[in-house]
Amino acid sequence: MQQVNLIEASNDETGIYFKASDEAPSFIDLLQTSYSLALKDCARWLADQFRDRSTSEIEGIVSERIGRWTAEFRTATDSSEIGL
Repeated sequence: MQQVNLIEASNDETGIYFKASDEAPSFIDLLQTSYSLALKDCARWLADQFRDRSTSEIEGIVSERIGRWTAEFRTATDSSEIGL
């Protein structure tokens, strides 16, 4: 999805972030299968659940439910050591 400019990735000292690019909504609107429509509903639900929460609240929920897997990733400053 990144290669076709549907998502944009960025990072900071807390981890990697992905967001929809400006082109993504138009592409998503073209997807009208039942799976795509259900996926949109799930995305809306997720946005509704987290829209008014702080980053620390979201981190707490994610950590509680799936663990702190992001700790395994290198920070942006470490990426130069591996040639990125």
